[in-house]
Amino acid sequence: MVRISPDGQTTTVFDASPVSEVKAASVYEIYDFAVRKDGAVLQLVAMTSKDEQAIVAIIEMDGEDKSSSFVSVDSQLAPRQIGSLPSGMFLISGLRRPTRSEGGRTLQSSTPFVAIFDSRGKLVRELHLAEDVKVPDIDTAKPDNPDTSGMRAVDLSQLVVSDDGTAYFLRAGKPPRIFAISSTGEVISSYLVPVPSEDASTPSIMYASGRLAFDFFVPAGADDPRMNLTIRVVDAQTGQVLWDYVPAKEIYGIPACYSGQDFTFLQGTADRRLAFLKVSPR
Repeated sequence: MVRISPDGQTTTVFDASPVSEVKAASVYEIYDFAVRKDGAVLQLVAMTSKDEQAIVAIIEMDGEDKSSSFVSVDSQLAPRQIGSLPSGMFLISGLRRPTRSEGGRTLQSSTPFVAIFDSRGKLVRELHLAEDVKVPDIDTAKPDNPDTSGMRAVDLSQLVVSDDGTAYFLRAGKPPRIFAISSTGEVISSYLVPVPSEDASTPSIMYASGRLAFDFFVPAGADDPRMNLTIRVVDAQTGQVLWDYVPAKEIYGIPACYSGQDFTFLQGTADRRLAFLKVSPR
């Protein structure tokens, strides 16, 4: 993970591989990250130890990557997202994957999982979200072609935390649904986000100044391979659509962040460098 300053001149690398617990693992993968107000970086990691034990943990690094801590999470899950709450607790989402025998086959079920954990990784409260997705079972004897619909439902980059500690959690769907969750784990509200087109892709979500912004990519047409971008901005509390922003044709790239007024796009240049493009919609 690399942090880049607004002017693009300064970078800080956050590397989990030197952490002793990670070095001792046979396999590890980082699924998501969060940044606290003090600049500390949290990385959500799933590992397999040398004795084949599955471990889910949070690695916390200070703002300069000079120190780190390792906190094991006391739940068995396939992790997907992490949010840092002002209280010092964490909101973690993912999938539970219990197995059962049926008709001589071993089936693995996947249940969406969202919960609050304290700073020591202890489970505080599991959240049961209405209109939650159901993931088809997987026959473990046929691991080459698993159904991934449930993974899309808890896809990456779909959890943001506001300044007051409210977490906004997106469930993929047509249309997608937002759950507003308090810092203590209460579901405050839930609403659907209107899509600009039935063909629109599942969006990512950005938060700033009491607003949520969603980047919907829509096919340009049957004979046109391009995708048109519409960024829809809504009131975070009510879901009311405030306005849409359709970037000019010469603006391209991946929406990276939203300030409440301006957007920043991440681009690749012809000389294989990264560039930021800041846009102020008018």
